[in-house]
Amino acid sequence: MKTKFFIITLLFFIVSLSATSQTNFCSGATFFCLDTLHSYPASTNAGNAESGPNYGCLYSQPNPRWFYFRIANSGDMTIKITPVPGADIDFACWGPFSNQTAPCTSQLTASCAPPCCSDNPQGVCPYPQGNLIDCSYTASAFETCYIPNGVTDEYYILMITNYGNQPTNIVLSQTAGSASTNCDITVGINNLPESVMSIYPNPATNIITIENIEKATVEISTMSGQVITSINTVEKTTHIDIENLKKGIYIIKIRTEQGNSIQKFIKE
Repeated sequence: MKTKFFIITLLFFIVSLSATSQTNFCSGATFFCLDTLHSYPASTNAGNAESGPNYGCLYSQPNPRWFYFRIANSGDMTIKITPVPGADIDFACWGPFSNQTAPCTSQLTASCAPPCCSDNPQGVCPYPQGNLIDCSYTASAFETCYIPNGVTDEYYILMITNYGNQPTNIVLSQTAGSASTNCDITVGINNLPESVMSIYPNPATNIITIENIEKATVEISTMSGQVITSINTVEKTTHIDIENLKKGIYIIKIRTEQGNSIQKFIKE
């Protein structure tokens, strides 16, 4: 274990994730899949993770980012978590679950606590420990998350922290295992009344308009779950420029205090 001193737009060479305050909470976890490298800018000066979960080996949880993924093909899986440039990051992973948000936060349990919750699966108290599948609080140049015996359609929740509070891009990649992630994100979810919200046109060429929604977080992502842009709306009508997107099918995800909506749209 290391000694630690407590001290919207298109981005970069791989499609990146835009940071929002929503990702400080398990309920705002972002979907990802690992058919390709997945990269996002680490949060800085973003506060600490919410209370409630058992964070296992993590003595602290600064600058958290929450993600979820779904197993497509059963088997083991190894996920490499690499900061570029190098930085001090940590993680905890829970599962398996039948839903991506219902576990937040009462089901994010562990049957151990530091120092018994060790920094790798072969430690004093090998994982899994309760629903905690893997956890690391080391100062190594990268982290490795091991998922044993993943089963088709099960969900896992992954939280990555930026302990060093340094600007860096964090790259996720699958390096071993016969399991794979499901890249078909669930769409068609809408618990916002249709009379309240409207999204048009669809298909669209240059601009997507969202009406009758204010104080919302809006994300546009690829079908593999990689977020292209994320904005916070303050007006009832929001126009989003999509002119530079490649032609294809995209996901638009809207989160509000009244509910959520996940829909497809076509860029022509």
